Amino acid sequence: MSASAGGDASDAIAERILAICSSVLGGYSRDKRETIHAIRAMRSLVHGVATLEAAGCFGMPVAIDASFAWLIDNFAAGLERTTPLADGMRRGNTATG
Repeated sequence: MSASAGGDASDAIAERILAICSSVLGGYSRDKRETIHAIRAMRSLVHGVATLEAAGCFGMPVAIDASFAWLIDNFAAGLERTTPLADGMRRGNTATG
């Protein structure tokens, strides 16, 4: 992960988030590259929901927590169904992103 612009406190928070994501996703038996993809996906999902909620963009008549649980359940189900592919078999599978 690249260093954030916020300094030591932001770096510590970012490292803690990565550690939590790695711990949560560790049970899915992924290689390092697949784990990085999964961490990025998970962080994007959580960040997206947090950003939308903070902006007041959830106006539909369903509890946000219920939608978030649905999102995480389906993300996890996708991880369970996905078989990791060998290097080079997936489009965009490069060392830099």
